Amino acid sequence: MKKILFSTLVLATLISSTNVHAASSQSKDIQIEVEAETRITLTKANGAPLNEINLMPEHGGMGYKNEKKKYSHTENITIKAIGAGKVRVYLSEEFSLTNKNGVKFHQPKIMLDYDRIHIPTSAYPSSEYTLNNGENTLELVINAFKPRNAVVGDIYSGIANLVVEEVI
Repeated sequence: MKKILFSTLVLATLISSTNVHAASSQSKDIQIEVEAETRITLTKANGAPLNEINLMPEHGGMGYKNEKKKYSHTENITIKAIGAGKVRVYLSEEFSLTNKNGVKFHQPKIMLDYDRIHIPTSAYPSSEYTLNNGENTLELVINAFKPRNAVVGDIYSGIANLVVEEVI
């Protein structure tokens, strides 16, 4: 009986001494959040940067007359978004081709895989593209029509403000 009482007293002493030490420490829960970003790239299909495009007069072969003076460019591009399953592509500003006098090419159009890329509205939402293993190769087509009053040698230029974002 004395051994049980002695063991109980020793145990009680150890517990109370542990409590004394625990009372001097502090526990604090801190919430930490990290948002993983997706790195999105848009390049030519061969991996080269897509920085500049020159539209050329459309030629349909022998006997073809380009009556409407259509200028165009077609090439494959690759969109990569590691960790994403789908991306949305749209224009943030209206696309136009203008010369130094303010004369514009008519009906400039940008398309990816036959979907017209434009500023999204409720009636015409932005185009979405599925990625396979974080990437997709798409056909980029840009075309516009030369104005009637175009002067030979005039240079028409513009910037296509393409936005590519991950669909969550």
